[in-house]
Amino acid sequence: MKPGYLALLFPIFMLSAFNANAASSALRIACEGDDVGAEVLINGKFKGECPMDVQVPAGTSKLLVQKKVDDQERMFEQDIRMGEGVIKKIEVKLVSKAFFLKLKEAEAGNIKSMSWLQATYRSYILKGEGDAKYNEEQYLKWTRKLAESGKGYAMFDLGQAYQKGKGVEKNMDEANRWYRRGFEI
Repeated sequence: MKPGYLALLFPIFMLSAFNANAASSALRIACEGDDVGAEVLINGKFKGECPMDVQVPAGTSKLLVQKKVDDQERMFEQDIRMGEGVIKKIEVKLVSKAFFLKLKEAEAGNIKSMSWLQATYRSYILKGEGDAKYNEEQYLKWTRKLAESGKGYAMFDLGQAYQKGKGVEKNMDEANRWYRRGFEI
């Protein structure tokens, strides 16, 4: 059977499986490159290796994908909310454990970790490393969080993004608003 047929048959197969178990949903976990073969755990239970399709219960589940690459542990974690009979695809991009921990600290509100992530994504953008669109989105995400937490340098950076239309729609009113906020502190 050609590989393309499998992709077409997946939704049909999963929908027929839902008839047997209406409270479950399907999760397609996709990965590429070195991430292929990573262990997939859902709610702490091993389910197989990435890439894979797996049934999950409706509700919230914790997805953890992990793999050792060149003696370095790499990870991906995400809480996933699923409705009954839903099919969802998750694109997994593993990061080093150190990066993963910084990300967790930043998400918990740690300003130093947010600043570290902002600087890291800025560096990726300047060097042209990785996925440019993703890096820009992440840079702006952490810049905005820092600006909203009162960091003047981030307010200036966010003002520049609006002024130049970098990753956001060009908007001089919004740019000036962030510049003014930065000067007020």
